[in-house]
Amino acid sequence: MKTIDEYRAGFCDEEKEIVVYISKGFAGAEMLQDCYVVKSVFVAMMDPQDGKLTEFDGRIEQVVSKDEYEQGKFITIEDNMIVKLAASEFIREEPAPGASSSIKNRYLVRRFITSYKLAIAPEKLLEFRDMFLDENMCAIDGINYHLNRAERRYKGVVLIRGCNVEVKLCLDEDSDSEATTANARLHHVLENMDRFALAIKTGFTKEFLTEVNRWKEDEDDPDLSPDGFMEMIFLKRLVFDADGSVEFHYTDGDLFAGATLIAKFDGNDLFVGCDIKE
Repeated sequence: MKTIDEYRAGFCDEEKEIVVYISKGFAGAEMLQDCYVVKSVFVAMMDPQDGKLTEFDGRIEQVVSKDEYEQGKFITIEDNMIVKLAASEFIREEPAPGASSSIKNRYLVRRFITSYKLAIAPEKLLEFRDMFLDENMCAIDGINYHLNRAERRYKGVVLIRGCNVEVKLCLDEDSDSEATTANARLHHVLENMDRFALAIKTGFTKEFLTEVNRWKEDEDDPDLSPDGFMEMIFLKRLVFDADGSVEFHYTDGDLFAGATLIAKFDGNDLFVGCDIKE
């Protein structure tokens, strides 16, 4: 498992001030040793020096102690908040041969400077915020989603078994705003999670577990069991396509250097394979 020092070493030493528009204030937390990495997602960034606004998906991450996290004694960020902070950029790595990269723009928070009240927030970010909320937000079955028109999919967060899971719903092939098929599949998956989880456990065990045990750090340690392996990884994303297929994206428990483990099912719930993305 990666240490907190190894995690920090993945970011530049140099820090810079940035202003970001946060679309999701709490996007999950990952435990590393005796600390937690708390994540927030942004969709636009402004350079406070030249005022240049750039629209892209990214993430800010703050490291807090286990006690601070469990007691809620860390800086909480709300959805649709504009914040200014000093941060260090993630050092991008080349993906392994045959793997595609899913790493977003990531920034490690060094210190929070301010959270803007709307009356004094930078005008460019306020304009972006208004456009983002008016044009790209909607509620589907009581869940708030953001529509990414370029990708033709909605993105939201659904509480599944006590955990926040990102959900992506692809638009119907003949529509610019409806995701009827994908939303129906979401409800079907939620109603049958135990059956899907069993198929994923079987597939992941066959595809990944031998490799994990082959490369364990201490050869004297007992091999990881299928149950032990599944306890180390967590569901972080569900992706529903317009043809009814669905992908389950899992964290890797730091067993594959922070990669994403993916289980794929077709529109008839048939398990069709696994993939891994760095």
